[in-house]
Amino acid sequence: MHVASLFLFHRVAIWTSLLGASRGNFYQSFGNDLSFAGNATLGGASLVMALAPALLAKLRPGLVSPDHWWVLPPTAAVAAVIYFASLKSAAAVFRTRREQLVASLEGRG
Repeated sequence: MHVASLFLFHRVAIWTSLLGASRGNFYQSFGNDLSFAGNATLGGASLVMALAPALLAKLRPGLVSPDHWWVLPPTAAVAAVIYFASLKSAAAVFRTRREQLVASLEGRG
């Protein structure tokens, strides 16, 4: 399950980086340079990863057990497929946003 959650969290992080980017302050050594979207993603993912197993075990006790070990490999495989598909589509969005930025810097946009 850890592998699946890492793939899914990285998928969310890719889109947060592309769509919720903020300007970095390179003169500041310490501090939080994340945008609001980045902070919300990090906080939300941390809460889900910390609370979901305990809540799931309390609501459905039999679901979180070693008897269901066979669910983990397909879940990780599906999460990996979703991640790599998202990576491909994020590359197209990145190229478009980069061209918009370059056009804006050149005074064309």
